Amino acid sequence: MAQEEWTGGAQPEEAASQEGTEGLVENVKKNLPIIAVVVLVLGAVLFYLFVLPKPGTIVLNVVELDNEEKTISDAEVSVLDDSGNEVATATVSDGSAVIQGVPSGVVLSVSVSPSKGGYAKGSEKVNLGSGERKTVDVKIPRNYAVEFPESIPRQSLGAGCSKTVSLKVNNNGNSDVEVELVSDNDNLNNALSYEKKTIPAGGTDSISLKITAPEEGTELGGAIRVKYTKTSTSFDAKIGEAPEMRVDPSEIQINPGETMQVTINNYGKSDLTDISYKLGGDLSESDVEVIGFEQGVVVKPNRKTTFVVRGKTAGKVGKLKIISGCGEEEIPVSIKGAGS
Repeated sequence: MAQEEWTGGAQPEEAASQEGTEGLVENVKKNLPIIAVVVLVLGAVLFYLFVLPKPGTIVLNVVELDNEEKTISDAEVSVLDDSGNEVATATVSDGSAVIQGVPSGVVLSVSVSPSKGGYAKGSEKVNLGSGERKTVDVKIPRNYAVEFPESIPRQSLGAGCSKTVSLKVNNNGNSDVEVELVSDNDNLNNALSYEKKTIPAGGTDSISLKITAPEEGTELGGAIRVKYTKTSTSFDAKIGEAPEMRVDPSEIQINPGETMQVTINNYGKSDLTDISYKLGGDLSESDVEVIGFEQGVVVKPNRKTTFVVRGKTAGKVGKLKIISGCGEEEIPVSIKGAGS
């Protein structure tokens, strides 16, 4: 049978396809508001699940500074965001508190205010990841109103050598304070030596602090503070080879009334510190007069310091000991008899 020739536009199959497409477009147009709402809701759900930071939880442990076995109870907690807005509060019971629903992804400041007298406020910074639960230790200082110098001048110390510095401490509080010094730097903490002192309320006193450089290392530094408080002073020292002390002359023989100059030389590469003297044997200050000796003088590398010894009592024999932060040297001393 002969086929009929189609002369009227698109083929039947194409016409049907066009009609279907046009119908689909019309349906989409009609339902566009609904589709838009569905897309927005789906986007919001995905944003909430995968993008939006979830609130987190802070678990607080509140203890005394420098005494972590002692927990602090009956304290109020305030959590501030990086703009200073309070975002959460809590009460510490038996040394702990759990704070839920706090913002994540921002720096928070957790401030703890003990109700018990004798303690100051404590605070810590915390930044939670999305939905994170983090344990935060807040260490509460004692309420000691003490003052330190802001810093100790930078020192130059030989390995194994010591330097003594004087710290003036003011107690501006209403109760006596036993001043004990510590450092959060272990090397510096191990280098400290001093005598504890109790400073009465409203009083001022000086603490003689001896700092001994380790045998190894090139730097020694950190904060030195009053134990149980955050009141601190900074210390910084460069550590080099131990200095070499030489004393001239090696022996002193003089008549009563005569004098002899003594020279202390530093042939090393670091400061010669904490220089002092001591009489020994049969000598006392009434037998020998030491003139122009500067206690605690520091002798720089390739420098010297001098003083004078005057004989007073005939027939006395003993030793003059020159002491430094790095060692000591003894000089035999004899005061000859009159006319000898």
